[in-house]
Amino acid sequence: TSAAIFILLSFFASLYSIFLFGVSYFLIQKLCPLCIGTYLVNFLLFAAAIKYAKPATFFQGLIEGLRRCLRIPALLLGIGSKQTSLLIDCNLVRLGALTVIVTIFGTTVLQDYIYNRMILPKVTISEVIANWEKQPFEKIEFESGESFVLDYSLGQVGAPIEIIEFSDFECFACRKLYSFLKPVLEEYKDKIHFVFKNFPLDSSCNSIITQKFHEHACYAANVARCAGEQDKFWGMVNYISALDIFDNSEDFQAIRSEIDRGITLLGMDDMAVKECVNSSRQLSRIKQDVAEGNRLVIKSTPSVWVNGKRFSARDASDFRALFDRILAKH
Repeated sequence: TSAAIFILLSFFASLYSIFLFGVSYFLIQKLCPLCIGTYLVNFLLFAAAIKYAKPATFFQGLIEGLRRCLRIPALLLGIGSKQTSLLIDCNLVRLGALTVIVTIFGTTVLQDYIYNRMILPKVTISEVIANWEKQPFEKIEFESGESFVLDYSLGQVGAPIEIIEFSDFECFACRKLYSFLKPVLEEYKDKIHFVFKNFPLDSSCNSIITQKFHEHACYAANVARCAGEQDKFWGMVNYISALDIFDNSEDFQAIRSEIDRGITLLGMDDMAVKECVNSSRQLSRIKQDVAEGNRLVIKSTPSVWVNGKRFSARDASDFRALFDRILAKH
């Protein structure tokens, strides 16, 4: 009964996943680990549906599923036998439970496995450091100080380790990197100077983005810098970087409201932040970061430079190994 419905719905979910993967890979040219995990969940559900349904032929299963879907509205209206309705209800409960279990697994454990084992290159820490050492030196301008229109940074200018990151608050990889880089910065706080720059992949402030993508990135960056006018920049960075609503919601207003909620949680003057956001004075500073990033030909975020050389880190251990290498030679 409902097994045919399962095979029909999971079939279309799999087709849609293939379509979204094509858009991400060929048009956007970025792969989202959470999205890939979701795609695999759909494929697993489709495989489970085929095994569970055991249709005489694949197309028979699809046709039967369509027929069953069309019968559900009638059953909900009380048209049809109670026995048939009860059978469908029991099967839907089983399939619903299976769907919840597979979805939770696919978007948590499987997502991290895909990111760490499939998307990230399989290289050793020594190879990561060797790749950094052979990168050309690139001079990146920054202005750290007390002024609200300068770069925000941690540590002291002239420290033996200088890290400059171009980040996008809506980018999953950026938020993941910040989560493991933050404690490392605390460990080496007397030896580092960390400069945070914005590179939103959002057409509203980044001219190289020509279509809708990361529609909240410029706004989030603007709110964070406006929070800096009340000495709350790093608090807002920490707050936004911990948000997962970017990954599990497409509700525009809900996402904006969640970003704004940080203003209240951090005890800021709400009206002052809104005045700053509407004035665009900090947005102008963000566009300077974007222009610098475009000069450096940033193709993805996060993009990190350590002592003037691009560095691709997979986790905290890569940063620690590089920092120790630099300090040993200092």
